[in-house]
Amino acid sequence: MGGNAFTRDDASLSFPRMSPQMYEQLKDELTARLLRHFEYVQVPIEAPEKTSYGDIDVLVCNPLNPDVCDAASLSSALCARMWKQPKGSDTVNLAFEWPEEEGVDVPCQQESPPDSDTPSTDSQSGVSTKGCMFQVDVHMCDSAKTFQWELFSLTHGDLWVVLGSIIRPFGLVRNHLGLLVAIHEIEKFVEAVGGVGGVPKHLGRVLVTDDPSSTLGFLGLDAERYWKPFESVGQMFDYAATCRFYIARGKRAQGEGQGEETGEEQSSRQGKSTYETCHRVRRQINRRDVLQRWLTEYKPTHPARPSDPPDTETPNLAQPLDAVQAAKSFFGASFTTRYNTALNRTLFIFGARHLWANIRRLLTTQEGAKGDELGYATKGLKRCVQPAGFEAWAQAVLLRGEPFPSVRV
Repeated sequence: MGGNAFTRDDASLSFPRMSPQMYEQLKDELTARLLRHFEYVQVPIEAPEKTSYGDIDVLVCNPLNPDVCDAASLSSALCARMWKQPKGSDTVNLAFEWPEEEGVDVPCQQESPPDSDTPSTDSQSGVSTKGCMFQVDVHMCDSAKTFQWELFSLTHGDLWVVLGSIIRPFGLVRNHLGLLVAIHEIEKFVEAVGGVGGVPKHLGRVLVTDDPSSTLGFLGLDAERYWKPFESVGQMFDYAATCRFYIARGKRAQGEGQGEETGEEQSSRQGKSTYETCHRVRRQINRRDVLQRWLTEYKPTHPARPSDPPDTETPNLAQPLDAVQAAKSFFGASFTTRYNTALNRTLFIFGARHLWANIRRLLTTQEGAKGDELGYATKGLKRCVQPAGFEAWAQAVLLRGEPFPSVRV
């Protein structure tokens, strides 16, 4: 956040950007201090080509002393000058005094967007750092598994912004839970029957895996290489292009940003307009310099994956990858069972929604019910044929493997 957590409230505070040398030194010192209080401490690998740093992001897990879980106690233990913790957040923002020996060649803070991984190379030479501070964001993870996934997700800065643009057209998405895939049968059902509303994300997706190594294996990415720094953005792009789902041109990825828009078509089916979706994608591209370079510079000049034969036109277009089938082949019975369970659960829930939509229509057109009368009639019928907490009940029935009861009116 580059000090923004504190300067939003007090513009007089100064948080200059850190040089690479200062960043590495402070990162090592901070890691050593945190290891006195937490079992797991790790700073994610930074994005390539960074010439300055706005803050230090640290992941921690398994406190050795419960007292350090409190933001004020953690700040005191690390001798921070200031601290903040947004309500409901697991991240503690800490401000530390700027080291006196780092009094010259301080890079400018304002030249880079706060969420950019490509900062300016300009600097303020000879600027006094009296009263200056640097920011540390400590992310507290609730389990070792969460710690590993967060570390995996944050490594290399915007790499997952690039990978996300590759896998989204196939219905794949990475979030804080893991790698998920869209249940396309649900979208087809909703489109076919209509009148049941959009598909909530938690019902329209199923977990593929929450293990970093399995995720890399499934995407066809080199796991050993992933955990080493990239020397340049171009090298990071070359790595991303080895993803088995990479398509640089063709029906799925024609034109600048088309891969992003194609992948977001699911959102428009869930109640968002195409305009809103495209606008959000354009805004993301403008914010993320790395994504813009990927879409406008790298993809047009790299029409195939590095592993593909040189004279073939994206051979994987001839046999389009189906993400669900690929996941079933890669993960076997465990994923297949999980997918089928989620599919049946959601189809049952939306089937019931469709039934009640038809009942409301019949009550309106044939019986003339409207307003409160229609609401009372519908609620009364539901009490007769459908248990309270229906969606939770439907999921529990599926998990127990019991057959669904028939619903008759």
